[in-house]
Amino acid sequence: MKAYVMKHIIGLCYRDGTKDIVLEETLRTEGVPYVRVHRPEDMKGLRGLIVGEGFDSWSSEIGEFLESGGVLLSFRPSGSLADELGLEEAGVQENGYLIAEGRGAEIISYEGRLQIFGETKLYRGGERLAGLSPKEDFGGIIRVKRGSGEAIVVAFDLPTTALTMLQPASECGKLVDGFKVEYDLGRIPQVDLLRRLIIGLFLDALKIPILRLWYFPSCRRALLIISGDQDGCDLEVMKVVLEIIKELKLPYTLFVMPTVQPISKDGFRMLAEEGIEFGFHPDFFFKPGKVKISKPGAKIRTADPSIFNEDEFRSQLRKAEEDVGCKIIGERTHGLRWETIHEIPLWAERAGIQHESSMGSKMWESKPPMMGYWTGSGLPYHFIDPDDGYRRMDVIEIPLLGSDNMFFWKPTEYIVAIKPDACKSFIAGMGLSEDEAFEIAKKYLDEALEKYHTANCYCFHPIYLAARRLKKPVYYTDTLLRKLVNYARERGAGIISINSWNNFWRARESVEVESIEWNVEESSLKCRVISPTGIESLTFIVPLEFDGKKAKVWVDSEEKKFEEARILGGDYAMFTIDIKAAEEITIEVKYAESQRQ
Repeated sequence: MKAYVMKHIIGLCYRDGTKDIVLEETLRTEGVPYVRVHRPEDMKGLRGLIVGEGFDSWSSEIGEFLESGGVLLSFRPSGSLADELGLEEAGVQENGYLIAEGRGAEIISYEGRLQIFGETKLYRGGERLAGLSPKEDFGGIIRVKRGSGEAIVVAFDLPTTALTMLQPASECGKLVDGFKVEYDLGRIPQVDLLRRLIIGLFLDALKIPILRLWYFPSCRRALLIISGDQDGCDLEVMKVVLEIIKELKLPYTLFVMPTVQPISKDGFRMLAEEGIEFGFHPDFFFKPGKVKISKPGAKIRTADPSIFNEDEFRSQLRKAEEDVGCKIIGERTHGLRWETIHEIPLWAERAGIQHESSMGSKMWESKPPMMGYWTGSGLPYHFIDPDDGYRRMDVIEIPLLGSDNMFFWKPTEYIVAIKPDACKSFIAGMGLSEDEAFEIAKKYLDEALEKYHTANCYCFHPIYLAARRLKKPVYYTDTLLRKLVNYARERGAGIISINSWNNFWRARESVEVESIEWNVEESSLKCRVISPTGIESLTFIVPLEFDGKKAKVWVDSEEKKFEEARILGGDYAMFTIDIKAAEEITIEVKYAESQRQ
């Protein structure tokens, strides 16, 4: 008997030039292989179909797809497609919350509220998989059975939700006021969890094991990334920092500020030879602002807004690259100067910068600062330009989780006086000891490893790392760094430089998983994997068992050992592969060994 073979298990259909590009970004982040679907006839042979908004005209073909056993993931269906799914549209909810519960909560290791933005459609019908608030009588994610297939319906606006959190806009000119994540929800990477929740429920419904790319290299469950902003520090300071990072065997990236540069080219050459990497730290605060405020005891941040422009950005980048003697691929703006994605990220993209890392510190007018995932994510992501047909920008944000300033400044009033019509006052500083700061960082790292599987990226300024040795009259951070790095190694977290993280993520995104074949009779999955650029320590995951049988993995016909990992609400086989540039490898997973045996 000839075995039935299914190729290209999952198809993705959305309108180009719309915000539904976020659906494709979700699949890329979650490492799920897919093929684009442009016509109804392209559904043939697929097991799963993901459909964005605006496909009412495909409703009859989608109905046939479900009747024949297909699995649909549909985002905010309306009109005839909603009718085809047996859903009655009953209004909308503006913003609010999704409630993770049941199997969904198990997948993301979190139960409770997640912020959502935009209009959520309210449907009558189907089975609730995730709730809504305040419209508690309706579901935010719904399951609909149809024939021998089923549909997972996402009622809330995932693209608007993601873009609202991931792409903040500042009114005052500093990122501290731009984030939309609520104070009590900053402790969790909400966008990461929303993506993971939707994809996890969809893959459950497929009932076919899917080979996925894991987020991190070398089977790591989370990453720790350490960098620092130069802010005018000299070579004496950097020599002390160099001793610390060599002692810890720690990759460290120095974001170089060209407007105040006491280190010579020879000094930078020495630092580079000793292993320090460099980023760009543009300074838009070097010229005094026109807004004049005097308030005893307050920290006042002011700047001339006229120098915040692309020409100044490019001029400083040229100077920074001349200083360090190499091409710079990463940027973090001094003082977190920011307005929208149409300034720093767009200037960076045009200048050939690959990654941006300013987002992370948030302040409130009436609440003490708190460390958190204020973009809703700890993972890298591309900016999406809604003013240019929702174009995927070729610059990656690598968000910060924390900075030493936040931990150790004494609580004080912090006034941002850059724009005359948008002066704002905040509470800055947590006033912690190094031991207290470590306990907070330790908790976030534990949760990243055990539950949220994300990256913790920190800024440790050189001046504070060297302060104890040089007896500088500022706070000290070297003990915190040592404790954090040693604890991360003890727990098995990966430790990587921010430039290397950018390079890995980009190489991961370029990996092509082709000719995915599911053989029903043999319970086997087979695919070809190609890396145009080459990549080391690329990690794959696949369900550990299927139909009571345990997985075995072969790479290019040789059996591959794997780790057994409890992640994403299930048991997985996790293994790592090195792929050379343009090399093609074959991965085969067979479920043949009885788990009971």
